[in-house]
Amino acid sequence: MKRTLSLFLAALMLSVNFTACGVGENTETEQTETQPGTEQAETEFAAEGLDFVTENGEARAHIVTPDGAEQLEQYAAEELAYHIKKVSGAEVAVVTEKTGDGLPIIIGTPETVPDLAELFSEDIEWLKTLTDEDGRRWGDDGFAIRRMNEALYIFGATPRGALNGVYDFIEENLGVLWVRANEEIGLVYDEMPTITVAKADYREKSPFQRRGTSFGCESVEGTQILYARNKLNTVNGGGKINKVNGVWEVKEIWIAEHDNLGHCMKFWVWNSPIYDPECTEYWNVDSFGTPIPNEISQINFWSERTLETVTAAILELLSQHPDLRTVPIAIEDGLLEPEHCYNPPYSEQPFEYAPGQFVDPGDKAFYSTVVFTFVNKVAKRVAEEYPDVELLTYAYHDAEVPPLCEIEPNVGVVFCPITGCAADEVTNPENPHNKYVYELAEQWSEYPEVGVDVGIYEYYFSYGAIADYERPIWYKLQSDFRYFAQCGFNCIVSEGSADTEDVVHVWSQKPYSTMWAMNSLTCWIYSKLLWNPEENVDELIEYFCDKVYGDASEHMQEYYSTLYRGWTEGESENLCWNYKITTDFYLDYFVYQTDIEADLIASLRKAYDAADDVGKERIRYIKETYEAAFPEV
Repeated sequence: MKRTLSLFLAALMLSVNFTACGVGENTETEQTETQPGTEQAETEFAAEGLDFVTENGEARAHIVTPDGAEQLEQYAAEELAYHIKKVSGAEVAVVTEKTGDGLPIIIGTPETVPDLAELFSEDIEWLKTLTDEDGRRWGDDGFAIRRMNEALYIFGATPRGALNGVYDFIEENLGVLWVRANEEIGLVYDEMPTITVAKADYREKSPFQRRGTSFGCESVEGTQILYARNKLNTVNGGGKINKVNGVWEVKEIWIAEHDNLGHCMKFWVWNSPIYDPECTEYWNVDSFGTPIPNEISQINFWSERTLETVTAAILELLSQHPDLRTVPIAIEDGLLEPEHCYNPPYSEQPFEYAPGQFVDPGDKAFYSTVVFTFVNKVAKRVAEEYPDVELLTYAYHDAEVPPLCEIEPNVGVVFCPITGCAADEVTNPENPHNKYVYELAEQWSEYPEVGVDVGIYEYYFSYGAIADYERPIWYKLQSDFRYFAQCGFNCIVSEGSADTEDVVHVWSQKPYSTMWAMNSLTCWIYSKLLWNPEENVDELIEYFCDKVYGDASEHMQEYYSTLYRGWTEGESENLCWNYKITTDFYLDYFVYQTDIEADLIASLRKAYDAADDVGKERIRYIKETYEAAFPEV
């Protein structure tokens, strides 16, 4: 895929019940909006022969990206041409203006294709509406696909919206799926020498502005491309901002429109232009009063010296990179318990977060109020010089409780429900872990109403057995996403991994790619539901199996149905995020105790026998992993 990298590498600075298988019921609410008169437009296009993109392997269309198009728009045109050739064999030209040769497919935004503002003013207004009259929030990278004036228009209010429109057009009209970074097994399509415009005249947008994962090796190009093709737009991970030889370095990751976020408080202290290595005031202390600048201890949030030092570091970064729109200022990845924030007398006395307003150390909001007050002070100073910059911070562990202080408008909050249970929906009141998460989410849901961005950092793909067992959490994903959208949360990112053999998963000690080999269905459903939580999950599973496994579809649907049966019939009091929960734990509770191991392996063996060579490669890892786990079957 090096063919694409020069076009887009610098395009965006980081600113990061299964009816088919007989499991249950599922409801669907249509998110896609269609245009009145669609049948007439379709008839007119057919009459003019303009419903053909290719015919018998020959091009019957050309792709138009006007002069001055943004890099993502150019890349969208290249991706469309690439996939048309893959599917049909036809070479479709990419030009800067319409010609007389067949159907013009015009890709752009109102800025690059001015006619869009007049031709589709209602669409443009709809795409730009990020909060509707009902108070629902929407992302700005939606798209519309329309037929008008003997041309097909694929456009967005933003360049990424136009790119998303192209990918949706490819899915709907070329029948393509993207399920793995390796195209030999992950680019799924049937040969189609004649491609027609089967679906057009509709528009879509997601309820989430930012959608993606955190995988810690964000430079893996294949995974970035896979995510983009599935309309994900955010990679969240640490290490994007570094200081090398005294100069700030910001890594450019083209897919990540936003999430420049990581545990970084100490980073700011150590890399500040006013950092004094002899000063101990930056740090908390142990029970003997010794400063502890170690990994799990937080910085001294009560100290004005610490505040000045962190602020100076962020201002220096922004002076060198004025195009940055987000900067992380998040607590370290350690518990905010007394031993990690121990700094007497401050940690043992009431904290004044506003004139005459105090919070006591025994209050559950004590530490979060201390942390957010610190972040607020930095944010106020940053806003004076960089009013368009947003500081991102985690609501995590004991700082996950909403603070008593107000939150500055240039602070974005990412709520991390690490205590949640993977076996149940967030909204399930019967689960004590999720009941607590739900209560916190309800409190955080009030903040978008006053203009504070709130996102979710989840752990759907973060568990020690991920390479050996696929948690069938498809309906949980849908329920959670619907609820998070209802809350007005603008971002969902899940911990996970890149699809690469070059990095070893720290818990399983297997390559990251094995996680994808085991979980490709759930990963794909995750991306589909992030774009539209109202998709029919049952239909998604059936479609995935039909496309990905071909003649083995029936048997793979049986496998997934059996897997889900074991998941719902198994019993476990606590499936919180915990890398120490081993493969044996999952197999004991959700396979052995439910007596499904023979059924799992039988369906996988039948599927393998029925599949073609590519299908066999897609099934092989799952089958061999379970055969190794259950050698007696």
